[in-house]
Amino acid sequence: MSTLYQPVVIRTVDRSGKRCAKGAPGARSIRKRSKTWRGRYRNADGKVCTISLGTDRELAEIKLSEILRRSKRERAGDVDPFEDHRKRPLTEHLEDFRGYLDSKGNTPEHVSLTLSRIEAAFAGCRFEKLADLNAGRVGNWLSDRRKPKKSSDGEVVLGLGIASSNHHLVALKSFGNWLVRD
Repeated sequence: MSTLYQPVVIRTVDRSGKRCAKGAPGARSIRKRSKTWRGRYRNADGKVCTISLGTDRELAEIKLSEILRRSKRERAGDVDPFEDHRKRPLTEHLEDFRGYLDSKGNTPEHVSLTLSRIEAAFAGCRFEKLADLNAGRVGNWLSDRRKPKKSSDGEVVLGLGIASSNHHLVALKSFGNWLVRD
């Protein structure tokens, strides 16, 4: 069972057409179709759900059919429980990880340093989603950061130290372990 519809919106306006409170003097109600399409469907548990789908009818129909397919797969027990997490960008996961570190009672300095190390690795390796995570790329990135480089004026600039490189690895591993547990 699924239904695609545009709900009726009731607004209360005054004589000049501006929105106002329901009991205001001179207030009247206006019924109007919403621009947004909504879908009503039964989820895997049999509960009726309503979802906003957008202003384009064709796209709304496509979204609703995808939701129905997923609901049927869930009822059959054929669904990936991590599908939603795989679609989220790593920056959102990092914000959740920040909350986890804060809730453990870590100092703000430790939380900030850990997240900056992880963000540096993600930026250096160009990781954006969970599927991008790759230990080999992290190893190559850290190896490149440890090598001395020449600056624009010809001076040799030392690379990342072994201890700092290991701190980056520890931060990344703690993030990875947290992902697996949660």
